[in-house]
Amino acid sequence: MLVIGHRGASAHGPENTIAAFKMALEKGCSGIELDVQLSKDEEVIVFHDYVVDRTTNGSGYVKDMTLKELKSLDTGTWFDESFVGERIPTLEEVLQAIPKGVLINIEIKNLLIHQGKIEKKVLDLVIKYDRMKDVIISSFDHYVLKNIRDLNKEIKIGLLIYANIIEPWSYIRIHNLDVYSIHPTEEYLSKGFVKDAHAHGYKVFSYTINCPDRAKEAYEMGVDAIFSNYPEII
Repeated sequence: MLVIGHRGASAHGPENTIAAFKMALEKGCSGIELDVQLSKDEEVIVFHDYVVDRTTNGSGYVKDMTLKELKSLDTGTWFDESFVGERIPTLEEVLQAIPKGVLINIEIKNLLIHQGKIEKKVLDLVIKYDRMKDVIISSFDHYVLKNIRDLNKEIKIGLLIYANIIEPWSYIRIHNLDVYSIHPTEEYLSKGFVKDAHAHGYKVFSYTINCPDRAKEAYEMGVDAIFSNYPEII
């Protein structure tokens, strides 16, 4: 079972930063997970929230700020003074910083105004840095996943679900989503779910598992990968 650093080693460093991503790999993660959205000037930036207030020294909506404005913010000090000066990275910077061969799960945030724009920008960067084999693109916005598949037939796609969809494999087939993996919240994990997902040809990547006992249960169920804030969880 793979352990993927959720927003990097986000229990040990400021989430979605180069520092947290490198820390996840240093602590033994097989890959990293990150969130992307567009700045006002339509640059692909790595940031989870729609507003910058929680994890920076700034205030306001990401969509209303240019890359230059976002880069002026400190996104490390909120976590710990030792990370002072850490900046919001672009997806391009992450692809440059993380070695080839490392799994990178790129979650595209479900923001309607970016739908139809961000998909091609993300794919172009993945192709530019020759990371097709390394990347899984996931989203709660399943229209985004359809757009990704229409643009590229090879990229691996992960279906994020936070509700207990009965037979998600049927949902996938009905909506013609063509996904590689199903990403359920850990509350809905069961041995039967994993067995059925595998029988239909899908990997199971579950989020966000931060309890060692639950990680052990996931392993025993046959889960393929977990997202965790704690790289050392297993």
